[in-house]
Amino acid sequence: MDVVQAANAIESLRDGVPPEGLVRQFTVGRKREIRRLNEFLSKPDGTALLLKANYGAGKSHLIKYLREEALAQNFAVSTVIVNSKEAVRFNRMDQILGAVFSGLEIPQVPGFRGPRPFFGLMASAAAESRSSDDGSWSRLSRSSRWDMDYAGVLESPAMYVALRSWIAGDGSTVDLIESWLTRPWEYRTQRKLLYESLVLSHWRRFRDPRSPGQFYADGVFEFHTHGHAQSWAVLRDIDRLAKQAALRGMIILFDEFEDVISLSRRDYREDALRNLFTFYAGKQYPGKTFFAVTPLFAMKCEISTWRTWGFDQDLLRKLPTFQMSPLGVRQIEELADRIIKAHAAAYEWNAARWVDRRRLREVIHGTAQSGGADRTREAVKQIVRVLDDALQSSP
Repeated sequence: MDVVQAANAIESLRDGVPPEGLVRQFTVGRKREIRRLNEFLSKPDGTALLLKANYGAGKSHLIKYLREEALAQNFAVSTVIVNSKEAVRFNRMDQILGAVFSGLEIPQVPGFRGPRPFFGLMASAAAESRSSDDGSWSRLSRSSRWDMDYAGVLESPAMYVALRSWIAGDGSTVDLIESWLTRPWEYRTQRKLLYESLVLSHWRRFRDPRSPGQFYADGVFEFHTHGHAQSWAVLRDIDRLAKQAALRGMIILFDEFEDVISLSRRDYREDALRNLFTFYAGKQYPGKTFFAVTPLFAMKCEISTWRTWGFDQDLLRKLPTFQMSPLGVRQIEELADRIIKAHAAAYEWNAARWVDRRRLREVIHGTAQSGGADRTREAVKQIVRVLDDALQSSP
């Protein structure tokens, strides 16, 4: 870590928050559990996993660790915070698709989120003809036809329109595509705008015999109809395109997934859980997905849906899960050593020499033995506080 990285890390750790981009450097102990997580990432097939931890006890840390590890392993990654109050309702796959696009990152530019880096990579791959043996990039980007002849390349006509328009369009076109894909529900009544901007405006380059009415009848611009079928198809296309561009696919990380229980209507909660089971079945989306919940998630779901006839509660109990064990004294001591080094780098002082070791031991042992759900977070905050005090009193 350089001075800037270390300072940013300490600012996050001061609040007990894992530092963005450096989570793996502050992940200690539990090597067997970390190895299991990495094995899930390394599997060639799709995998879905519930990540269990209490509030303040590591859910966000796990999500951020997986994000960094997945990017390091050459996956495209999207982190989605499920929040029904902010139009990220899990019963609405069009909203989930929008959130996936908003949080999408690629290894080449980690931290730069949204459709732009992903489509930029696709455009570069098309321009360089870095294609598979079946000539997929040529068929997508070089054909002079707008006849949706994309069999074997993409499933979603909306993704086809978006990708070709992105490659052929200007800045305003790119802005419209980004807005449409990240908030598709806002464009249900703007099909004419989408058609004129993304199809008709490129008529000199691409020919198509269909009328605008046929585009509308085919549901080219819709993500919410037929059981959100095109939302699922776009997710599959993102994964497929990522692999064609020499990535390993896309991993989706769902944080605060417990929000599904707070949906106002029972049928919404049931639809949200069915979408969860659909991800686990792996047929609608073949990539890897992770869902952060508390240990009581299954029980809360059963209570929220117990009156529903035909709803299989056993499915919740059978979902594959991963639960990180709490840190012990030795692990918190190792974490403290890493925080000390970061604090020394951030403020350019000899933290290891001047820190109050007795007070530090009291903090570590006190928090490790407290049994509180957020004891690791509290330990981190107190360790930084000890270091801040030592810095103030150092020569």
